[in-house]
Amino acid sequence: MKYVIGISSDQINSVATLVDTTGLIHAHYYEYNFSHVVGDRSWPYQAIEACKRHINQQDDVTYVYHERPWRKFFRRTWHNFKDRKQHYDQARKIKEFPGLEFIDHEISQATAACVMSPYMQCQWINIDLAGEWAGASWGIFDRENGAQVHETINYPNSPTMFLYAMTKWLGLTPNMNATMLEEIALTGQPRMYHLLTKMLKIDQNGVMHSPSDMSHSIEYYLGRDYNLSDYVDWCASVYYVYSDMIYSLVKHVISVSKQPEWPMVLTGIGAQNGYMIRHLIQKDIIPRLWLPTDPTDGANSLGAAFAYLKQYNTPNQSTFVGNRISEKGEISTLLLREVTAALSNNKVVAWIQDNLPMSSRTLGQCSLLASPTSIKNTEKINKINKKHNLINVHACALGVYAEDVYRGKILNYRHNPVSVRNTEVFEGLTNEPDSCYVHKVYQDQPSLYKLLNHWYDVTNHPVLLCQDWLTTDQTPITTRKTAVTQFSYSDDIDILVIGNTMYTKEEKPGLDDQKYYIESRDFSNYDRNINRLFNVSE
Repeated sequence: MKYVIGISSDQINSVATLVDTTGLIHAHYYEYNFSHVVGDRSWPYQAIEACKRHINQQDDVTYVYHERPWRKFFRRTWHNFKDRKQHYDQARKIKEFPGLEFIDHEISQATAACVMSPYMQCQWINIDLAGEWAGASWGIFDRENGAQVHETINYPNSPTMFLYAMTKWLGLTPNMNATMLEEIALTGQPRMYHLLTKMLKIDQNGVMHSPSDMSHSIEYYLGRDYNLSDYVDWCASVYYVYSDMIYSLVKHVISVSKQPEWPMVLTGIGAQNGYMIRHLIQKDIIPRLWLPTDPTDGANSLGAAFAYLKQYNTPNQSTFVGNRISEKGEISTLLLREVTAALSNNKVVAWIQDNLPMSSRTLGQCSLLASPTSIKNTEKINKINKKHNLINVHACALGVYAEDVYRGKILNYRHNPVSVRNTEVFEGLTNEPDSCYVHKVYQDQPSLYKLLNHWYDVTNHPVLLCQDWLTTDQTPITTRKTAVTQFSYSDDIDILVIGNTMYTKEEKPGLDDQKYYIESRDFSNYDRNINRLFNVSE
């Protein structure tokens, strides 16, 4: 059988994806799953080998890269001539991989987002930083012809370049600290909006005409320092200007589109910006908006594979096709009761079930769960993941009841911050207004869907606190051994559930290296035995 392995590297995360000629996704691995390096951008040797373990030795495999390395080399050299040797070595190393095929960056990104969307045809906007040359691009997609590019905004005029440079000016690291800046911005007022718009040359289509060294221009115009008392408002102003630029861009795309009634898919690193997404929703300019689970370059490996195959349909009806830590099988009813009882008593549960999504986030499949009725639970989860700021809260809710808990439109895969209706009941969801990110749960997450239904039956609350569970080096949990080890050394996680196995712990003074004694219970045969006892057909 013929297969394609799509490869993405030299970006935020390196990824390999295995797809066959029918469009079926067999595997999707991040390199950090194996290296345990946050944001591992190196060539994904281990992820590629993991994909190859899913196929036979005699199978025909084609390797496809998500962009054109030499085009990117010229853009990088134009921007930073002194590092040309480093950029040349990176491009040459990629080109030397035997038999490697190449797809344009924006085509890879748009294809990845649109193929996994629910639409047969749609418009798309890629809000990137730089890509190969295109800082932003847009076009249309249909299942017959794939993604077509209509217009581009070339580097360095992308809106995200402004956000990148301002993040550096505010003393944070772009990409790595983007979420922190967004959380701060949610609490401020955009008092410096007019100062920033005066500095930038932005046309009516949201296109910024900037010099190649945006960071130097900002320092020249604003100086190298700022008043710390204004820091929060600076963050809010930066995000408000950025959101307005994207809004103008979306307006332009809709005005020139031949199919303005088609739904829209947003992708690129800008599409994971919750502040900007909320801004678009409030403007109510896009009636049907879709965002992929991973809008960044981490999904480009998937898009490269589909674009090379010219196959734009997939039998996969869900984005949850990543690697699996738990064993296969239906979750036990008794286990759901035990977990619900623990959550009712304000216990923190580490929950690992089913396949991970095609995203660097786990979306409830490998997460920390707790009751949303107490702010102390939020503090405990943030402490476990070493998040000391208590602004950004993540939750999961039954899709059909999510609007009963939150105000405003909720998009798929918790991209936009929303506010909570009943702050007295759901104390754990509210630290700041419009600061909770909620993920709607449906039946493509069977175990979590059943748990939320059981939790709703018992408490009448269709929502749980739900934060990705990370290792001490801030990478997701990827193996059962790592999960049990992390659990055994944590003072704040009360129960670990992997598949149908529940782990509990008891403090045992005198143990050499381990503070707790771990016990496990297997619930996998409980439902089957009950059915036999009462003669219920299996």
